[in-house]
Parts: sequence; structure tokens; C-alpha cells
Amino acid sequence: MRKIIKFVMLIIIVMFLVACSSRLSNEELSRQVANHINETWAQDEMFSGLKVSNVILVNTDGNNYSGVAKVVDKKGESANLDVTVIYDGKYFQWEISDDSLENLLQLNW
Repeated sequence: MRKIIKFVMLIIIVMFLVACSSRLSNEELSRQVANHINETWAQDEMFSGLKVSNVILVNTDGNNYSGVAKVVDKKGESANLDVTVIYDGKYFQWEISDDSLENLLQLNW
């Protein structure tokens, strides 16, 4: 009976460790968000010549993250945009604030 209990406990511990390790780290989530923003912008002429060089995210509460996306133009000039992300452990959704986008598009790039 003790062997069965130990075996069941071992299975529970392994399942817990696997479940915890399947979630992206903040750094990996940041990289994936930056890549996805760049892929999305590549399809829109309005963002031609702009590239997100990096994203820094902080977990604010549960599945919610906020941070800054650094955008660089062809000349090397940069601007920071406020970004929020919702990540459920499998999928993510990002949003750049309207104010940040307006400021970015008003720059003489």
C-alpha cells in the first residue's frame, strides 16, 4: 500500500512540474510578442520601415502583462510604445495603446 501511495505522489509531483514548465518565461513571451508585432506590421504599409527591436514585459496580475516595446526606424531612431499582453499559458494577445500609436505615427520618420 505504501508503494502505491509513493507512486501516486511521484506522478502528481511530475505532473505539477511539467505543468509549471510549459508556461513561457517573461523573456520568451517578450520575444514572441516582438516577433508577432513585427509579422503583423510587415503586412501593413502604414508601419513600413518600423521594427520592434525588443519588448520588456512584467506580469501585473494573473494572465496580464504590461510593458514597453522599443520601435526602431530605418535610420536607427527609436521610440517606446506602451504594450499590454494577455497570456493564458498557451496563447497570447497583445495591444499597443492608442496614445502610443498616435505618437509614433506623428513622428517625422
